[in-house]
Amino acid sequence: MPLKTIGGPIAAAWDGYDQQVLQADAPQSVRDECRLAFFAGAAVVLAELNRVDDDDEIGAMQLLDLINDELRDFGQQLDAEWMKRLPRGRMM
Repeated sequence: MPLKTIGGPIAAAWDGYDQQVLQADAPQSVRDECRLAFFAGAAVVLAELNRVDDDDEIGAMQLLDLINDELRDFGQQLDAEWMKRLPRGRMM
């Protein structure tokens, strides 16, 4: 049974992810597990941001830069992996 979501920016991002990434016929169990992982990832990012002192703007900016770099690098790796799986000459 899926957990109820109260609307917010993470729920909206999840809805977009669900529609754009998961196959329409994906089993509900797959959707539920992906949703849990999606929200867990958001919770980890929020926890990291909350560890920065309120008056430490430089630390907050450095953390945001690190998160940005990590997500950019992951996206590039993911793109490269998907390109290997596409039939030759076919672009997304």
